Amino acid sequence: MEEIEFSCSMIAFSIIRFITDHIADLSVPIVHQMMENNDIPCVLVPLLELKPWLRKNCHGETEKFEDMKWQVVEKKDSQKLTKIEAQIWLSIYNLFLNQEVNRKYEITSFRKSNLLRLRKYMNETLIDQLPMLTDMFRALEEMSLMGDNPIAQKNSFIVQQMPEMRAKIMANRDWNAIAKYQMDHFFNTEANDPQAEMESLMRLYGSDVFDQFIEDPKCSCCGDTATQRCSKCKSEWYCSRECQIKQWKQHKKLCETLATIRKEDDERAKKVAEITQPAQPKKKQPLIQELN
Repeated sequence: MEEIEFSCSMIAFSIIRFITDHIADLSVPIVHQMMENNDIPCVLVPLLELKPWLRKNCHGETEKFEDMKWQVVEKKDSQKLTKIEAQIWLSIYNLFLNQEVNRKYEITSFRKSNLLRLRKYMNETLIDQLPMLTDMFRALEEMSLMGDNPIAQKNSFIVQQMPEMRAKIMANRDWNAIAKYQMDHFFNTEANDPQAEMESLMRLYGSDVFDQFIEDPKCSCCGDTATQRCSKCKSEWYCSRECQIKQWKQHKKLCETLATIRKEDDERAKKVAEITQPAQPKKKQPLIQELN
């Protein structure tokens, strides 16, 4: 069960990265919740320091958590980023370099000291694998020159609609009894099933599944309604070929990385599907073959 929980937590980083990829499509209250209440950038920094996706096995060998399992790292791959680590770097990059989000994100002394800790990990090896981080490193250097007391940005007044419908659903109900009914009638609690059920649920987090939640995608160049998207990474949307060509200089830094992550996500989902799909019964051979 601990392995399943750890796997789910690692998958959560892909979800965070997807959300940050589409940060411009989120409402102001949601962005405020992410940046001010939950402070996602500062939460992700300690993860890059602790690296929970790395460990030593009983033989003293270094292992990385890749493709939903622990794998021994060969010496030549010791400096290679894991997909999980790349997702976290891309999430911070998306949040930190988004001008609209950054404008509303108050850089306090605490946040500044946390974010500046990233600089010691942004070496040539990392930037060779994620070239777009060059812009973030430059922004962090500029932040370091602001002094110990940066000017706090004025917080905007935000009107947030309270979830009245959810409050009515949650009130005056015995959720323990409801959970027990669900377990008894809809879930199979046999010993070998939880792992298979969890692997089946993991397929929900494939790259293509998220597309259904995007309403009226916007052109990455001009902001108009988009009908086309990059055929390689399938993450950036455009309204025309002209906008795609105009935006390519900025997009090409991310395109290769996003395409690799999407391809690996799809391959992982395919492997999980093969594992969880029941074996097809073999076709029985007739006892007596017809003679020509």
